[in-house]
This record gives sequence, structure tokens and C-alpha cells, in this order.
Amino acid sequence: MIAQLQQTFPNIAEEIILKAWGQCDKNVDKTNGVLTWLTENTTTLQQQQYLMNLFQYFGVKLEKTTISQTWKNCNQILIDTREKLREICATSNLNELKEENELKIIREMCLHILWNILKYPKHIKYRQINKQALYNYLFQRCHTLGADFEQVLIDIEVDLQNIGFQRGNDDNWYYQYDCIQLLHLWECYCYWIDKQVIYKTRYYIPRRVCMLWNGKWKDYECVFDYGHRTIMLFDQNKLKIKSLQLGNPNKSLLEFNVTIQYYNDIDIIETHAKWACLILNHTWHFRTTNYEDRDDLSNCVSVNESKNIKISLSIINITCQLFEFNSFYVIWKYIDNATHKEPLNPYSITFKQGIQHLQHNLQMRSHFADGKDEFILFECKFDKCKPVISSKINNSDVLLHDIYKHLPHYPIIQVYWEIKYYFMVSYKHTIGIERNHLPKSDELGIEFIPSNQKTKFNPLLYECDLYKLKMIRDTMDIKLTRDNSLQKLFHETIKNEKKQFYDNIKQAIKFNEKDKNGELILNDLILTILNELKILYHDDIHKQMGYPLQLWHIC
Repeated sequence: MIAQLQQTFPNIAEEIILKAWGQCDKNVDKTNGVLTWLTENTTTLQQQQYLMNLFQYFGVKLEKTTISQTWKNCNQILIDTREKLREICATSNLNELKEENELKIIREMCLHILWNILKYPKHIKYRQINKQALYNYLFQRCHTLGADFEQVLIDIEVDLQNIGFQRGNDDNWYYQYDCIQLLHLWECYCYWIDKQVIYKTRYYIPRRVCMLWNGKWKDYECVFDYGHRTIMLFDQNKLKIKSLQLGNPNKSLLEFNVTIQYYNDIDIIETHAKWACLILNHTWHFRTTNYEDRDDLSNCVSVNESKNIKISLSIINITCQLFEFNSFYVIWKYIDNATHKEPLNPYSITFKQGIQHLQHNLQMRSHFADGKDEFILFECKFDKCKPVISSKINNSDVLLHDIYKHLPHYPIIQVYWEIKYYFMVSYKHTIGIERNHLPKSDELGIEFIPSNQKTKFNPLLYECDLYKLKMIRDTMDIKLTRDNSLQKLFHETIKNEKKQFYDNIKQAIKFNEKDKNGELILNDLILTILNELKILYHDDIHKQMGYPLQLWHIC
């Protein structure tokens, strides 16, 4: 089939065809559609790589025409396009997204069955399904939503068999294995989790997390079950499931008890890394290697339903909706144009506490991103809030509930805060530089321009240089992903070394050019750059600055 596709699309590179084939689950018609779309919108291999990369990120979330048009609007700059598409995903209204009623009913039923078995693997009652009860429930749901009952009944029986159920002599359904097939059930669960509307719209939902458990940091596969307000964690090594219940599993009820607290941690001994951490519900600690991953994790356990609201830098919006984990949350938008969320409980948090909570998390984010940990301005523009808030509330202990309870439809409302904030690098992390001899201008070979003379601005040169820098950034971005940045950088470095000198090294550290995600044996004696990295990481200047760089930055 690949050979046939190559004949049909001779101008598309083989590597792109293989990616499209895999992305489309080896569906011929879908693959043809993607390759036709690529042919119509690209002329070079690099353009094919970039547009295919965008399709891999957003193909199941946005229409192909939206992706290609946004790409053109961004002058075919990969990262600019990705940021714009990410914003489109973040501001999409889940209420406006359509899901077939039949699929919705089947998805909810399969997730409910799998959730019960995975969460309570020793309870036999969750491995038995009464035929009449199932029939009655599906009939009622189909009647309510106007779905095709006969089709739903046929499909659900097929799905039950795929999960591992068999029909008994009494026509009831029974899980056919004495010991549950955990790996298979997890795969089935992930399949239906991906069918959730939010998974089809959001730009990045973490598939793996690092969580502190019994005093040790461990990596887990993870999924977010919004129907049950649960984070499911899978330890693939031990074949065990952990479930984190973030609130009442009855999604029809309001939930206000999700809390997220940011903090940063520096491990200079073991991992030589700076970690962006968060505490969920005062109980569970998570850590990520960059602040963007922490933001995404935080967003996933906040409420992600959002409206198309016009917001800009330093503008914060509070929205309340009856969706997902928490029912009251803050939307804020940083300088990178990404939309972020903060859950709040209006019945227990005062306005002052809400402002302090936002200030702390923004401070942690700014400190991790660029070392700015001291705020020089953080104030609420009360007259610009909607509805307007009295400035007297700022230093009082008035609950958010008391501020907004008089509004129609409370607590399912949307209110607007405007906050202006600036952070700076604290003095303790600055480094003084003193010289006994300052060279004169002629010694440096630099021509100084008097302050009363201005250089002539050349917009064409500026645009050309900026575009070139963005293209260089795109070239690196397509090779290095946000996951395992140091590992991917080593892969790219080793791949380009001279063959006659480095074949033995590649073999010793288990380098496989075809396996971009393959783990490397990072032996200090073989890959000597590791020693150089550690020396630079522990340098006194880097320590004084508060260890702002990660290992891949230094590399």
C-alpha cells in the first residue's frame, strides 16, 4: 500500500507518507485525503515536514483547512502557527462541538464499565452486567437524546466483547477471565478516554506524569476521566493502577474543591535539574521538566470549558461552568498567548486570598521561566472588572460567594478581573562585575554613534532577519520535542558526528538512529560531554543565579 501511495503522490517524501499512514490508522481514504491536502499546500520537503507536524498535533482537533489557512496567515512559520492553533483550541467552546449521540452513549457506558473494573479490580460485581438493566438504561438514554437505539445496542455488544465480556446462558454479560487482563483493559480505557470531546480539542494533554509516591518520584502513564472526575495512573512496570479522585464522581453535581499550588524545586545532587512542581488538592505532588508541562497539567485538572473572550496580557478572567473537575476557575493569559486556568472555591476563598493565590502561582511560573521571582507591581484594576468591584474589597475578607451571589444563574456565571503585574530578578541572584581597566572604544574596534544621531531603520532588513531567525527556530523545533529535551538533543548531536570516529561510541551508548525515543546509556566515561555539563551546572556563577538553566540549555 505504501508503494501505491508513493506512485499516487510522487512529490510527497516517503517519510511523510509513512507518518500520514500511521496518523490515519492505516486507513487508505483518510491517508489519501491528508496527502492530497499536503500536495495542495506544500512545494518543498521542509514544508511537508512542517505541515505534517501540525497535522500530527492538531489533525484530530481542527479541520485541515483551518490548519493550512492559519499556516499561510503565519507566513508558514511552524512555531507561530502552532501557537495560534493552540490558542484556537484553548478558546473553543465545548458546548458548540458536536458529538454523535450514539457515540456519546456508547462512550459513557464503556468508560463507566472500565472505570469500575480498573478502580475496583477485586470487586466481582463490576464484572457482571445484567442484560435487562443495560437494555433499560440504553433505551432511556437513546430516547432522551434521540439516538438510534438498535444501532447502539448492536455496537455496545461488540464493545463488551472487545473488553472481555461474554454473554452467559441467562443472556447476562460476564467478564470471562478470573484475573483481569489489566494491560488490555487499560488500552480499551485509553481508547475511550481519547473519545472524550475535550481530548479532541485541547492542544496538549499529558500522557505521562511524574508523581511523588511513598517518598519516591515515579513515572506513570495517565489519563483524565472527566466523566468521573478521576486521574487514572498506570504503572506499566508493576502493572498496577492508581486512581486519584479529584471530587464527586457524579458529574451532574458542582465541584469546588480542586486546589493547585505551584512550587519550584532544584535537585543539584541527583538529577542536576530544576523541576516545575505542583501540589494537587494539598495531597499529590507532581513535577515536570518545564513550566509549560506544569501549566498543561494544571489546565487539565482545572476546568477547560472556555468561552471566546477577548483577553490580553495581564488580563485575568474568572469563569464558572458545569463541566469537568472544578466548577469555578480563573482564566489568565500570559505573554506567550497561551491560555491557563486556576480553580477556585467561591464558598471558602476570599477575594484577597484569590489574588494572593494567583500572585503566588504567577510568581513561581515567572521564576522558573526566566528567573524573575520578585514582583514590582501586582494590582487589580477594580474599575475595569465586570461587574465592577469596589476597591474596598481588596484588603477585606469578603468571600467570592458574597461578591457574586446576587448575580443571575450564580454560581454558573462568568465574571472578569483585570490585573496588572510585573516581576523582576531579585537582587540576590544578580552578579556584580567589576574591572580595574575598562577598554576604550578604539581598543574594542567598535564605532560608537553619538546619542544625538539615530540610525536609519531598515524595515526590509529587519523583516528579513526576523524571518530567518524564525526559520532557524523552526528547524530546531522539528527535531527537538518538549519531552526529554536533553535526550533528543544528544540523539541529534550523535547522529551528525563523523562516522569513522563515533561508530563505537554509538554502539556503547545504545544509540539507534531509527528509534528517536530510545533511551541512551549516558556513561560519563564514554560521553564526556556529560562531565562538562555537570561542571558548568555547578559553577559558582550558575549557583549564584539560582540555577536558572537546565542541562539541555547548557548543552
